[in-house]
Amino acid sequence: MIRRCFLLFICITMGLAFICEAYVPDSNFEIHGTRAETIIIKYKGNAANVIIQPKIYGRRVTTIGDFAFSECKGLKSITLPEGVSVIGDSAFYRCTDLTSITIPNSVKEIGDAAFLSCTELTSIALPEGIDKIHKKCFKDCTGLKSITIPKSVKEIENFAFDGCSGLTNIIIPEGVTKIGNESFKECTGLKSITIPNSVTEIGRLAFDHCTGLKNITIPKSVTEIEDSAFSQCTGLRSITIPEGVTIIKSFAFDSCSALKSVSIPKSVTEIVSFAFSGTGLINVTIPEGVTVIGEKCFKDCINLKNISIPNSVTEIGDSAFLFCQGLTSITLPKNITKIEDCTFCRCHGLTDIVIPNSVTEIGDSAFFRCTGLTNITIPENVTKIGKNAFGRCTALVSITIPEEASVDRTAFEGCIALKNIIRKNVKN
Repeated sequence: MIRRCFLLFICITMGLAFICEAYVPDSNFEIHGTRAETIIIKYKGNAANVIIQPKIYGRRVTTIGDFAFSECKGLKSITLPEGVSVIGDSAFYRCTDLTSITIPNSVKEIGDAAFLSCTELTSIALPEGIDKIHKKCFKDCTGLKSITIPKSVKEIENFAFDGCSGLTNIIIPEGVTKIGNESFKECTGLKSITIPNSVTEIGRLAFDHCTGLKNITIPKSVTEIEDSAFSQCTGLRSITIPEGVTIIKSFAFDSCSALKSVSIPKSVTEIVSFAFSGTGLINVTIPEGVTVIGEKCFKDCINLKNISIPNSVTEIGDSAFLFCQGLTSITLPKNITKIEDCTFCRCHGLTDIVIPNSVTEIGDSAFFRCTGLTNITIPENVTKIGKNAFGRCTALVSITIPEEASVDRTAFEGCIALKNIIRKNVKN
């Protein structure tokens, strides 16, 4: 009996201690405002577990002010009272021991960087009513494993979840229209993400370095894939770009080394620089309607074996196929006028290429170190062949060049097997 009474005493004492710690006195808060609307300016206590009461000094708490709890070392859990409608900018910035927070349904706005660098926060449920996740709101919350985004959210702003390396799955609800710049950058643990059809814009670097992503479906509502949107997603294996996208911007899928296949829709008119550089693509069909293939677009695609380029293409940027060592043959479109500098530089496997009559200039190092080329005919309209255009093409045996063409003295430098350079008036 005595033992039971002692244990009961201990439990009550510990419970009272926790309650005393949780319900912190009013004196620990610096506040400002009226009886109806009060802002917590600063928390001055050091409790590990905090429950904020609805009223402080008889004034109703409605706002957690900017930086109010920032860098509160030792703060592990906090409960906000019903009636709070705003959590200010950087309100809990660098609360590195914070593991849980209870946010009431009355909250309608959570400010910029509100939970920036809360590295121990593992999960959070956001209330219905907030319309956006502000920039840097959960940036560098490396311990965050799950989050519930309410249906009321319309926009995920820049850097919102940047560096949340612990996130594994996330569902973006129907109604969100914009995923901001770098919003999920370096979420290296992210394995799946659901993007709804309401999304029309995926921002720059939105999923950069999401190395755990294997597949992703881009909704049909998206019209542009921004710069570096999926760059360095090294686990991404396949992707379907929806009909409606008109531009694939620079570095969009750069260094997605596991990416073996891509479906490009007919709506695309331009593929910008570095868009697919460093990917694992094997076969690519560029649809009729594309007019521009940007510089270094397929650079370092060492597994690329076949690419079909339509006649709608009028421009292929410099170094577009640099280091595409597996490429064996290619037919260039009939409307390009120049083969730009380094376009096929170091394409060691290239044995066959057809240069159309529309070409008037072959740029510097255009075919430099294409060591598989043995014969090539330069069409009649070419007037200029640049420096090292065919330099170190060590298997090149013969080449036919228009009589009027200006040929740089280094154009065939290092072509050790070249026996015949035929200058021919091919127009006759």
